[in-house]
Amino acid sequence: MIGAHRGFRAIRPENTLSAFEASLGCCHYIELDVQMSGDGIPVIHHDDALGRTCDLDSNPPRRVDTLDLAHLRELDAGSWFVDTDPFDTIRSNRVSRKELQSLPVQRIMTLEELLQWRNKASVPINIELKSQPPASQSNQIIVDKVLQVIQDAGCQQEVLLSSFRHDYLKEVKAKMPTLLTGALQEGSHPDNLLEYLRELGVCAYHPEAGISNRELIEALRHQGFGVNVYTVNDPDVQSRLFQEGVTSIITDFPELPLDL
Repeated sequence: MIGAHRGFRAIRPENTLSAFEASLGCCHYIELDVQMSGDGIPVIHHDDALGRTCDLDSNPPRRVDTLDLAHLRELDAGSWFVDTDPFDTIRSNRVSRKELQSLPVQRIMTLEELLQWRNKASVPINIELKSQPPASQSNQIIVDKVLQVIQDAGCQQEVLLSSFRHDYLKEVKAKMPTLLTGALQEGSHPDNLLEYLRELGVCAYHPEAGISNRELIEALRHQGFGVNVYTVNDPDVQSRLFQEGVTSIITDFPELPLDL
């Protein structure tokens, strides 16, 4: 399977409605990021701070969880893409500057809005729960808030929750045991990986590409775990990983052809 990383972020501003819409028909599922606003609303945003992808002039940049939803709604979350051309897709004529400038102003979405859209688009979603500051209220409520939104949207069967914060995943399984979860990992693998994943109760392991190899993939798949590797933009590497047995790759270019 192909997962669209923060939507089709190579040609649209990441984690916005335009990126999610652009990925339809190019992927099997959409990966996106959720964290908490200052007033306790799950919102779609990757970075802890707002400076890179929003027009908020603040030094140092403000954290997402320091602004309430009404303030976050006022921010332009899309114009930065035209200004920075992060994947050189404008310069290479992969996408038109004029086309991007004609888009409506992109706003930070709530998870509730995203799942309402998902229910119409009928596309599975991989929600990454972003790590919240240990001492903050958002750290205490993020799991409960996200699970409530998923339940209210009635799409538990179409959602997988992943996180680098594996304590969040334990909490998810304790509170909603039937919801699928995946453990994100970078740098190195936990000790006694198979036993560790069983204790977490996850159905999948999400390692970065640099720590993925055939031996690991085969061992995990043999024990019934899915292996979803991020972030893989090179089609040759994608093909190699699929040949080695991965369940899916997560990519910024979900339209890339695959030679499987």
